[in-house]
Amino acid sequence: MRRLTILLALLVPLALVAAACGGAEELPRTGGDIPVYTDAGTEIEVAAGDRFAVELPVNPSTGYRWEVEVPAGLLQESDEVLPVSAENEGMAGAGTTQRWEFLVETAEAGSLVFSEIPPGQDQAERTIEFDLVAG
Repeated sequence: MRRLTILLALLVPLALVAAACGGAEELPRTGGDIPVYTDAGTEIEVAAGDRFAVELPVNPSTGYRWEVEVPAGLLQESDEVLPVSAENEGMAGAGTTQRWEFLVETAEAGSLVFSEIPPGQDQAERTIEFDLVAG
């Protein structure tokens, strides 16, 4: 009984901290010196010369892939799959993050659309859209 009490005393504060972190909005956060967006429906204010990144979850071992529709005025500068996090390193099939960096050539309103394509398919299973707002 004493072990159970100690275990609960340790787990309850941990659960409260995890719940508090889950509700915090963290967008945009910075990835180096540029803002990073991760939530669908987020408006991204753009001005010529701005740079920003989008990061989405990916698990290359599943065969799913992201396709990106880049609107006029935006140049995709990079597309990379980031290393698996330290806590998931060595785990078979662990997911990670894919990161795209963009340069705003001309500030134009539009939508940056990411489509998640299942293995062996041509149609998206889901899409994630970011609205570009000229600043």
